[in-house]
Amino acid sequence: MKNSYESLPDEVIELLEAIKADNRSGASEILRKAAAVYVAASASQALLSRERSVMLVHSISRALGEAQPGMAGLLNMTSEVEQALQGFSGDLPLEFAAGRASNFAESASRKAAASAVQGSKLICENSVVLTHSRSSTVLAALLNAASAGRTFTLLATESRPMLEGRQLTEAVSSAGVHVTIIVDAAAGLVMDTVDLVLVGADRVTPKHVLNKVGTWMIALAARDLGIPVYSLADTSKFIGDPPTALQSNGPDAEVWPDHPPGVSVLNRYFEDVPLGLFTGIVTEGGPLSELTPDLFGCKI
Repeated sequence: MKNSYESLPDEVIELLEAIKADNRSGASEILRKAAAVYVAASASQALLSRERSVMLVHSISRALGEAQPGMAGLLNMTSEVEQALQGFSGDLPLEFAAGRASNFAESASRKAAASAVQGSKLICENSVVLTHSRSSTVLAALLNAASAGRTFTLLATESRPMLEGRQLTEAVSSAGVHVTIIVDAAAGLVMDTVDLVLVGADRVTPKHVLNKVGTWMIALAARDLGIPVYSLADTSKFIGDPPTALQSNGPDAEVWPDHPPGVSVLNRYFEDVPLGLFTGIVTEGGPLSELTPDLFGCKI
């Protein structure tokens, strides 16, 4: 990334590279880090002309979109900043952009928290919940249900190759919930004991939910047994026309270090799961069983 954005301040480049390499944080966490990029750039506002400041905002917005192209909230944030900047005639465009980005991130965080509250209502007393990967919204929903005094058990996948399911397991078990961690491929094996599947989302489109690889197989297994599957995704993650950039392959070493010559490794972190496999999408307003066109392209 540094070669592509040589004109950016070093601190900004470091923050952008950290976001690009982040394959563990949830959407709300990434949005806070993205807002911090604009804020860091605004520190050099006094040294730059207005024209140069505007160009810097454009470069940051483009770099953020390229860093996490599958994350709708990030794309919606940069779109919000760019559109607002078009109507801004003041002398401090970097500070203006930083303010708009920070407001977006804060509002998205509130919406995610509200979605978690809505999602926690789906967790019934003595139920068994299965989750895949580490969604910060799903984690908050599980902790909300536990703090409300509900007794339930959790089945959590390891979520290979980064094993972020272990982080979620530690957090939920610390709240007094019994958790069993399973290898990803065992989800079908335990599905007949499950009452509810809860997963997160990086984006929701009119046709798909983008989530961790393996979600599709889990949703299929749940459908065969009539088990409800919900994705917790506030409306900052809704996008009507996502970019079609090819998803890059993760490092081979995460799957098989020093694999033999002639062996290729497919290491993808995310997949588009058809909306029809979900019982509903849980937003800050509650579960939606049907997604209407007005929900997409929404601004915070």
